[in-house]
Amino acid sequence: MFNRFSKEQQQIIQSIQDFFLEVPSDFAAERVFDFIKESVAIHFYNIGIQDAHAAVLSHSRHSTMNC
Repeated sequence: MFNRFSKEQQQIIQSIQDFFLEVPSDFAAERVFDFIKESVAIHFYNIGIQDAHAAVLSHSRHSTMNC
């Protein structure tokens, strides 16, 4: 079966599912925010850094070709 998520993404999804099984409280929104900030945000940050790095490399390659 085709899986559109990487192994790392599947682990993040499982962590989110596990988290929601444990969180029936009045502070759920704050806990969700903390969970995302502490557990998931770094994944998206790293993707952003990788994308920015690739864009800079691509731009610098095109710039040097036009000189």
